[in-house]
Amino acid sequence: MAPFLSDSTPTAITVIDLGGHILYFNDYAAEILDRKSEYIGRDLRLCHGTKSVKAVNHMIEAFKNGRKKPFQWESQAPTRISNVTLLPLALDSRRTVLVQTVTVKEWH
Repeated sequence: MAPFLSDSTPTAITVIDLGGHILYFNDYAAEILDRKSEYIGRDLRLCHGTKSVKAVNHMIEAFKNGRKKPFQWESQAPTRISNVTLLPLALDSRRTVLVQTVTVKEWH
């Protein structure tokens, strides 16, 4: 999608539209979040459990309603603890995407 989203960064980057569909992810996201090429165009919520889907819906709606401040939280998975951020990125005056970054804080 965008050459400035480096595949060499130690941060997992996923870009989604305001409908929740995955538009892009870098190599590190594929590695640590199990993203696959067939996920492009897929609803991000299909990659998460019920509790996470409610949170994702809440965040997407907040951004649709004009929220500019990122959401940030810590996520615990069986093999790691990560810092996660979801923030809006205005592409132009009519189009906004959401950028999710995941940085591993600690491996188990």
